[in-house]
Amino acid sequence: MTEYLITNALNLFIRLVLPILIGLGVGGVIAIAAQLLLQAEDRAVSFLFRYCGGLLGIYLSVVSSSSILSEYAKRLWSGLDLYRP
Repeated sequence: MTEYLITNALNLFIRLVLPILIGLGVGGVIAIAAQLLLQAEDRAVSFLFRYCGGLLGIYLSVVSSSSILSEYAKRLWSGLDLYRP
């Protein structure tokens, strides 16, 4: 029983965090592309690009993470199996 709960918790954690990490990766690629297009050599400008790109990536991935969390909460509160992939 404990192994089942740990597996479900790990699976949920991975499914919630993976879209955010992918979003950060996409944001990083956007930031690098913007930095290369504008030929910005200043560290502050490159940090700003990476910060804005990361926020954009997280914004784009929140929909996926929130739908997974909402589905999990519905299953948890309705008494069904905790998590089914």
